[in-house]
Amino acid sequence: MSSLPRLDSSHTLPQSTPRLDGLRKWLAQHKAGVVEALILAAIYVFHIVTTWVWLGMDNRVLFTDSANKYEMSLRMFRSFSQDVLISDPGTWLAPFLVPGKFGYGAWPPLPDLALMPFYAVFGAEPDTAVLAHYVVFFLFLVVLVYLIGRRLFGARAGLLELSL
Repeated sequence: MSSLPRLDSSHTLPQSTPRLDGLRKWLAQHKAGVVEALILAAIYVFHIVTTWVWLGMDNRVLFTDSANKYEMSLRMFRSFSQDVLISDPGTWLAPFLVPGKFGYGAWPPLPDLALMPFYAVFGAEPDTAVLAHYVVFFLFLVVLVYLIGRRLFGARAGLLELSL
């Protein structure tokens, strides 16, 4: 077992390196932006965690629009299975083409397509659909509300808008 060399007064650690100096300089220049990003991240994580806890305690079934969107996304997810893609391509195209109760006459398919990776990883459950929609689209909402508020009234106003 080798022992670590002892440091005496003749051995000193470098006070700074070019990389560390660059990081310090960047942080000094962008201090306000880093703080804003941390606040945005904290707001986002807080809402995701509270929604996750709420879904764990909630035992109601989905109803009205939520149930319809869940059913359409489930239909689309099942139609993308390997055997359906190969054997009957019309089945997975139908939700895009057929207007009506299970088609996309009035609703765009992007929200349902955004759920597909979450269904594949976590299973096609109603809680997965609700939390995945929240994770994906709440991120857009948080960032866009902040950017609009910052552009119109300044950074503090953008963060204040998120707290409302």
